[in-house]
Amino acid sequence: MEEWISRSLAKEYGIEAKRIERFRHLWKVHSKNGVYVVKSFPNAVSLVYWQTYLFDELRKKGFFQFSPILRSKYGSPWFGAKSYPFVVMPYLDGKTAHFSKFDHLKKVIGVLASFHHHAAWIGEEVKPKYREIRTFRLFRRLQEFGDLYQKLMAKKERDALDEEILMIGQEMLSFGKEAFQKIDQYKINRINQEAIDYRFVAHRDVANHNFLLGEKVWMIDFDLSGYETHVMDVWQLINRVMVEWNWDLDIFLKVERTYNDYRKLSDDERMILRQFSLYPNEFFRECLGAYYRPDKYKREHVLPYIQRFRQKFDAYDSFRKRILKA
Repeated sequence: MEEWISRSLAKEYGIEAKRIERFRHLWKVHSKNGVYVVKSFPNAVSLVYWQTYLFDELRKKGFFQFSPILRSKYGSPWFGAKSYPFVVMPYLDGKTAHFSKFDHLKKVIGVLASFHHHAAWIGEEVKPKYREIRTFRLFRRLQEFGDLYQKLMAKKERDALDEEILMIGQEMLSFGKEAFQKIDQYKINRINQEAIDYRFVAHRDVANHNFLLGEKVWMIDFDLSGYETHVMDVWQLINRVMVEWNWDLDIFLKVERTYNDYRKLSDDERMILRQFSLYPNEFFRECLGAYYRPDKYKREHVLPYIQRFRQKFDAYDSFRKRILKA
């Protein structure tokens, strides 16, 4: 594969590779012209065109904190077969952000808010893949966890992860159901429809590994990007931050204020943040991932994550009881 990539880069991009190595799920290419990464998009050439278009639009608007997809000598944003395209991007030098460090968080919030400022009224020449409204996905996740919980209850030989989930699984199911009683469906549907109408693009995967800190702060991996209200990115970020900070309400408010300093949140957005924070999304996601997507969610990593919910359950429960009044 490396040899084929080397030949393709020389032929289509004029990049003479000195060394190619595996890099996470990508290839890292060292050349006299610089360092690049090559990424594959199996059966997703439409996603390549969407990201290329989105990046062009963002650059026109003045946002540059990402790695653009390079075009070949022939003007194409990809090489290889249409059923299995590859893209070339400049390598970004930086360390993965840690949400447990507030100085890192502040930089992440700043670049996210800047992205949101520029990722609006995007052109219509290329459109992203349709993404179902977040509440539909969360309701399905609640149902899937309920099914998993029943399977674990019936399981005769259980491992450590099974036992951890069963210890607090029933409470988490109750929390998930309660959250849907609190979430203002009309309000979230309305502002999400506005996001679609005005072509607001959310990143939709604001995990810490998608932010690199170096001389600049970089955002990477826009594979899930699409039309959605920006506050869902903020909610997703806060969800992950809360686990790292043991559901410290003061940190929630500090993150919210920091984002608000860059980009004002409306009263509706602030309420949506609180209502959605009642839903134990990270718990459900990690549990389901360990059983149904073991290639991505390794059990040895999921177990300590789930243990944190049990060990800090009182803090989590207290956070849920106080968040709507904060």
